[in-house]
Amino acid sequence: AVIWFLGHSGWAIKTKNHFLVIDYWPNGAMPSNPGLSNGWIDPAELKGGKVEVFASHFHQDHYSPAIFSWKEQIPGATYFLGLRPRDQVPAYEYMEGRMEKRYGDLKLTTIPATDAGVGMVIEVDGLTIFHAGDHTNGKDGMMKAYSDEIDYLKDKGIRPDICFMGILGCSLGNPPQVRDGVIYALETLNPKVFIPMHAQTREIDYRTFIDGIKDRFGSIQMAVPGNRGDHFVYSKGRLTDPRKDWGIGQTAEGGKPGKCGDNREACSVR
Repeated sequence: AVIWFLGHSGWAIKTKNHFLVIDYWPNGAMPSNPGLSNGWIDPAELKGGKVEVFASHFHQDHYSPAIFSWKEQIPGATYFLGLRPRDQVPAYEYMEGRMEKRYGDLKLTTIPATDAGVGMVIEVDGLTIFHAGDHTNGKDGMMKAYSDEIDYLKDKGIRPDICFMGILGCSLGNPPQVRDGVIYALETLNPKVFIPMHAQTREIDYRTFIDGIKDRFGSIQMAVPGNRGDHFVYSKGRLTDPRKDWGIGQTAEGGKPGKCGDNREACSVR
């Protein structure tokens, strides 16, 4: 699978037979040539594929009505929403909390998020992806509403290949509380890969967060997103950065980060 960072909590994931877009937020000035390589969706790039588009809830940093304009070029796109839009939009599947349903060869399991909408587990093409949306711990100790839903996923036998979880946000709880929640989820679900999100494109925040917890989780690979368009390849339980001019292979076991050819701050796998 190939994973592109679309900024903040947005991701595009290409599996063997599907193309998933999750919590896309077209924030800021659109580049002259938008595309996956710079973290923007150009529906022309996705034509001919089996496309599923997810929005975990109604907050503007997770949901944009712009996603429905893609339907013109991708008529077969399927939308999954953890909200009910007020405006008229194309047909969509509504995601409520603790929903478990199959859509062809894609299985979707949801949890009610502590802030709004849902967290989502997407199982497709042998890959299990957990995108927590705005499900975070916002209490000293642990919110029962938070831990109960993480436990619910464990009881379902879910072990994510890729786990995306928010680390910062004014409505998510203070940073130590959120950090405790992420640690609880990682200890409980034991994903193969953890990627932090919900801090815009501030690589330093993602890196600092991972540096503070990585020694607890020697078996969980952790990756630091930095720029929109940064991407990874997930194969056989491991995440790598495919760009040849980078210091590839910085994992939980160590290694040196690299720099992109255009001298942007690199997104490194840790």
